[in-house]
Amino acid sequence: MKYTEEEQERIKFLIEKMKKDKITPEEYQYLQFLLMKYEFLISKRHRYPLCKTKITGDKILFISDSHVGSKNESPYLFNAAYNAALAQNITTAVHAGDMIEATAKEWDKPIDKIIEEIRRAYSYIPDMRGLPNEIITYFLLGNHEINAVHGHGEIIPAFFENPKVRILGLYKILLDWDGATFQLNHFTPQLYMRIDNEDPKGLMEIDGHHHRFYFDEENRRLDLPALSKDAFLLIDNFLHSLKITASPAFIIASKEGINLRLFRSYSVDKSNNFYYPTSAVEVDTETKRLRFYKN
Repeated sequence: MKYTEEEQERIKFLIEKMKKDKITPEEYQYLQFLLMKYEFLISKRHRYPLCKTKITGDKILFISDSHVGSKNESPYLFNAAYNAALAQNITTAVHAGDMIEATAKEWDKPIDKIIEEIRRAYSYIPDMRGLPNEIITYFLLGNHEINAVHGHGEIIPAFFENPKVRILGLYKILLDWDGATFQLNHFTPQLYMRIDNEDPKGLMEIDGHHHRFYFDEENRRLDLPALSKDAFLLIDNFLHSLKITASPAFIIASKEGINLRLFRSYSVDKSNNFYYPTSAVEVDTETKRLRFYKN
């Protein structure tokens, strides 16, 4: 892959357009393609720009760390989350990184295996043609994807193959959800020193990577649970008292009136027979107050 001065100028132009909220979805995807290409070829020691984009909907599905592209990972949790979204007429899903298991454990994994993982993960994204609702998945690349990009820049086009998936960028993004702004992150060790603490955090940070459901009120941060086998390493006390083996696996956020956003965690039982709400974080967009609720 080659990188041209024309592409570098295009990045500058599109970033300025993005700052003015005048960038089209197609231009945003092209910007992310160029930034990923730039990251691979040139910018490993430079600050990656904090991009921003808009999402909309009365409810949003938030998932993370599914690793569903790996042959070692069962897709039943992934399917359960999307089935829950369909049942609630949700049309927007946000995946906060690590759909694949490309290089974190197998650094010499060949490029064809990595592309196979990307395509396997994307194959589980529902194709809703012919149904009333279509789910678009917004995907923030995590450390597994970025490791793969650094090792094999040729895989970058594979991330843009599925029209049902829109790439948010690498490891951090500002999400404007109908006027309420949140920073979505995925901790990435090789880029950690480049995270700028001056970046705006929005009303709350929403983090992937940690494989747990955790709310840090002091730092205004919500950690997303892993939508993978790791989701069952910790057992939710309430469900455990009912002798049900389950723990938080995904989050559905909803608009509650004019000023409230409610981020409700859901558990899934191992037989995938049901999903069950467990806890919630309430965000007041007017007062910026955060509150935690436990069912």
